[in-house]
Amino acid sequence: MKKSIYSKLHIEFADAPASLQPSLRLSFQIADHSAAQKWAHCIAQSQAHSQLLEDKRWYNFPGKKMSSLPKIALELEGVIHRLNELHPGLITEKPDPENLQDSVNRLHTHFADSHLVKNRITEISHDAWFEFNNLLHAFEAVERSLQVEPQAQIPNASIVFTWKDNFNTPLAELDYQEFTIAKKFGTCYINYCQVGRHLFEMFQAQDHELADEHILPLRNASADTYLWFGQSTGPQGFKRKMQDIETWFFKNEEHFKRLGFKWGDPKLAIGWIPVASLEKDLRNLSDQKDMIQKISQMDRIANCIVE
Repeated sequence: MKKSIYSKLHIEFADAPASLQPSLRLSFQIADHSAAQKWAHCIAQSQAHSQLLEDKRWYNFPGKKMSSLPKIALELEGVIHRLNELHPGLITEKPDPENLQDSVNRLHTHFADSHLVKNRITEISHDAWFEFNNLLHAFEAVERSLQVEPQAQIPNASIVFTWKDNFNTPLAELDYQEFTIAKKFGTCYINYCQVGRHLFEMFQAQDHELADEHILPLRNASADTYLWFGQSTGPQGFKRKMQDIETWFFKNEEHFKRLGFKWGDPKLAIGWIPVASLEKDLRNLSDQKDMIQKISQMDRIANCIVE
């Protein structure tokens, strides 16, 4: 693939479920590195030959379902009930408000194990299992946002959109150099499109419940995309977080060695690959808040176009 075939991404939002006309259009500048161009090509393929699978997976936007822990808990109780009807007695616990992250980590093992090991996920149970997984991710996203929002003054607002066929394509050796834990408001990243957890997600969750076969650094680009509308990472915050990750990695070094992971190897794929940035660089906090409010008024992503 030649460099810089794609330069623009346009995401169109509709303000009502049945609306055919977009009410908001955001334009992004696509990076010219190899991974970004692969991602853009996957979007072009999905746009031409597939359709959006998840268009309302929005975290921490005011008024949305996935911005409230009580609402997420209620939804999760319902989906656990549905799964237990399909698999009697499988999931016996609920998220524990007193020990939220540990209980969510334990619940996550049900999804990964059922998907990768036990093959419980069938055409009948598919939707319930994936709703279960998304709600667990929502729990983590909202809980982390509540911790940082008082200081950041904006929520950790983010959007994930996925496709029925996301045209997975392997990452090349060079692509792993693009991974970073730094986030910037208005940036698109390649979304994790595998079952399991990547290392930075493990670190954030302090997940020690995970079976070895569920620890899977990202190895593929796809049309599935993660948009960040939360606080940008500053240089001091970046340095401190990288030191914390390194400390955590070496604390668990023997475990990671058995998995073939070595600190400093780019193929650890720590963080995300940024692939496109909002054309209008919003650095002012009031402008960022206005953008979050505008998106919050929308109902769904209606279309994605690369050019």
